[in-house]
Amino acid sequence: MSDHSNPGKTNLPDHENIPGNAIEYAICIKELDKFLKQFIKHNYRDMVLKPRFDKYKRIIKSQYSWRSSYLSSLPKFIFYARNLPAECIYSERIETFLSVCDDYSFPEYDQNITEFCHDPDKYFLFSNCKISHNEMRVIINGFFRDLYEKLRDPKTKRKILDRERAVGKNYKECVRQIDKLFARFARLVVLRIDFGYQKGQNVNIEDLAKDIDHLHKNKRHNKLFDHLVGYINKIEYGLEKGMHAHALLFYDGSKRRPGSDVYFAKEIGEYWVNQITNGRGVYWNRNAEKAKFERNNCLGIGDIHVSDDVKIQNLYGIAEYFCKSEQYLKPRTRTKMKLLRKSFSKETGKKRGAPRAPEPPRTPEPPRTTQDSTTEEDKLLICASDKKAA
Repeated sequence: MSDHSNPGKTNLPDHENIPGNAIEYAICIKELDKFLKQFIKHNYRDMVLKPRFDKYKRIIKSQYSWRSSYLSSLPKFIFYARNLPAECIYSERIETFLSVCDDYSFPEYDQNITEFCHDPDKYFLFSNCKISHNEMRVIINGFFRDLYEKLRDPKTKRKILDRERAVGKNYKECVRQIDKLFARFARLVVLRIDFGYQKGQNVNIEDLAKDIDHLHKNKRHNKLFDHLVGYINKIEYGLEKGMHAHALLFYDGSKRRPGSDVYFAKEIGEYWVNQITNGRGVYWNRNAEKAKFERNNCLGIGDIHVSDDVKIQNLYGIAEYFCKSEQYLKPRTRTKMKLLRKSFSKETGKKRGAPRAPEPPRTPEPPRTTQDSTTEEDKLLICASDKKAA
């Protein structure tokens, strides 16, 4: 993963040694988005300086810096961006990156760019490429300068800020509804299931939305959904999985046998495959992976008691993931379609179970999507742009 000291360092595979259909696009998109977010935090300076020589006319090796880290990552991210599905739209940062790649006519792979970005000094000394070191330096510096200016444009910053505010609003609403459920029920059974389709199925977002709606409409006449008190669905698109949906289902724990969540999730998954999609569907039972989540200290599904603050905080983390993943990938054909859907039953009558002492209000961790995303300087630039437009 990327970090602040070396934003170009990733665990992604070498793009020169893998076929395009083997790329994990979700990871690539997130890494590129992080790369661009870190890039605009620095004051811009040319990425590549002119070669310097000592008194013996030997080239002085450039010192490693944040600029060299960004530079060496550029060929990889160009490759990833050029292989993203054209039928989707992406975050404002990635769309800006793609537009600058178009401005410079960068292909998915270019030997000159790759060799130059990996080691400009070596390119100067040993390269037999037709493009000179000075020409490449002008091109790469121009690319980063234009990218920086477009990312810092007040209109772009406004779009980024609006989207991240929406993500934060969705997250806070999910947390508020989860807290209301725990105020009513001493124990919840939380299922996490991913619904999708077999490879080769020609399914669009409208088909998936209809099937998800069909699944929930049937809850009135299906015992699998007895005592369901809420759900959160997130529709996504991925190159490997195609159209798919993440689902969190909340059940009244007093009506469900403890420890039955894995079998229960499996039954709902089989219902999706056999009844809703007529054999075309697939599902992933995340409750069957609870041991892995527990080892990684991120278990937030299964049986959760109101007093289990650790599991509840982890549940907040899942809700945050559902909300913030919206910024990365969206079908181009239905940009206004609501991809994050949630529904919670309204409180009726008295609270169930034995009386409980009032729980102190929990403070969920703030969504990481909005952290450090927009500086005060950026907000001033946006406000100035708005006043000028008015």
